[in-house]
Amino acid sequence: MPDSSTRLVFSTETGFKFFDFEFVNAGAFKVHYILDKMNRKAVIKTLSSDFKLMLMKQFTNKQAETFKAGDLLYHRYTDSLDIAYYITDSACSKLIRIEKADDKKPSMQMIMHNYINGIPDTIGITHSHLKFNIGLKRLDTATVESNVQ
Repeated sequence: MPDSSTRLVFSTETGFKFFDFEFVNAGAFKVHYILDKMNRKAVIKTLSSDFKLMLMKQFTNKQAETFKAGDLLYHRYTDSLDIAYYITDSACSKLIRIEKADDKKPSMQMIMHNYINGIPDTIGITHSHLKFNIGLKRLDTATVESNVQ
């Protein structure tokens, strides 16, 4: 956005909106709209946490520890409560997945597929402690515009 905030709007191809969130420049999270059935503190908190990880807003002042395992690079960020791994290919050109963990085991995994111009076409988010999974597919604006007309 022009004011350096980040806006996330999730909708269907027909324009049905699920939610509209904003990360303001100072780091605050704002809900502009959320579907009534999703309007629960726990759901909003989980979505906010997931999208902070996806947009790298949670670890802005942290230095990553990087190590290699096979053909993948693991970039580990920690804060007082969480550990996040940003896993890339060996050239660090594609983000393969993000994993969030506590000190014992993984709690969330976000997988990216089908990169087009450096942006994933599909994102899958799976939570191991909750029955809360999200599948996101990027909408082609040309397809959306032709469906709306």
